[in-house]
Formats: sequence, C-alpha cells, structure tokens
Amino acid sequence: MYVLNNYLAKLTKNEELSEDTRNRILSLKNLLKQEKLLPTDLLDYRNLFHKYGQFNLFKTKSLMYMARFMSIEPVTGLNTINNILRLFKVQVDPELPIIKIMTQMLVARELNMYFRKLRKEDLLLDTEDIHMFSESELTKICFERGINISQSQSEQIRDLKLWLSISNKRNVPHILLLIIRLLDF
Repeated sequence: MYVLNNYLAKLTKNEELSEDTRNRILSLKNLLKQEKLLPTDLLDYRNLFHKYGQFNLFKTKSLMYMARFMSIEPVTGLNTINNILRLFKVQVDPELPIIKIMTQMLVARELNMYFRKLRKEDLLLDTEDIHMFSESELTKICFERGINISQSQSEQIRDLKLWLSISNKRNVPHILLLIIRLLDF
C-alpha cells in the first residue's frame, strides 16, 4: 500500500491532470485510509485505475514486489545472467539506467499475462460449484490469487467468491484485483 500511496501522491502533483481527476485521486487516497473499506468500494474508481494504474507505469522494484505477492518469480531478463554471476558473488541490478526500461517492460508484461490467465480461469470457475472442490484444489486456486490460505475453508470460499465477483466484471483493470488482495492482507 505504501507503493500505491506514493504513486497516488506523485500523480496528484501532475499538472496535466484536470481538477476533477485530481479530486477523484484525493478521494481515492482518503478511501484507502479507511479501516472499513470494502473491495467493492474501489470499483467506483476503476476508470482511474484503467488510465493511471497500468503495471507499466510503476517502477521495476514495485512491480517485482507485486509479482512476488502473487507468488510468481518475475522474469527480469537478468535471471539467468544473475544465476551465473552468483557463482562469482556479483549481481546485475535491474534498476541500472540502461536495463531498467527493459526489466520494467518484462515484469509488467508478465504480470498482465498472469492476470489474464487467472481471469480466463475465473470465467470457468464461476460456472463451477466451488463448495465441491477438494481442500487442496481450493487452496491452490486461492494461493494463485493471493487469497490467504491460512484461514478456514469457508473463509477461503468467501474470499474466492468476492474475487470472482470482481474479476468477472467488465472494465476491471488487473491492478485493481491486486490492490483488493493487498488490502485484505
């Protein structure tokens, strides 16, 4: 959430934004501070997330944190090189100026592909009776979506139903699904 708040703070300083957009962003920031925030409350801001919350607009380190939260090891384009260089106790930093743009594009692309895959699966899951899944299947499904797997099966089902209800709506950007999971943690 720290990354999101910083991003929103920088965004409000953008002089090209209309006053209305700036006010909507400030309203979103205030909403994120509330303790009783419901994930569905964020759906009112999906147009903002579509326009200003694309993965490729975030810094590489933030994208890597997002990917790891969703339980994927991000492909930075340097993984193999760094694995070899690790033998010599040297690493290539993905934040180096020349490499940064390529790494940012690759990780943003990977996150978008991952969320597209999840959302295709979500369309199929929505037709299933999720109460009939075995505990291991339910845990795997929840884990892939960043849903807390250390809670009871009924709580997992409740969170999964909420995820599916938001994921299967039209015009919901991927970043919004990620933020909803982050808010739950």
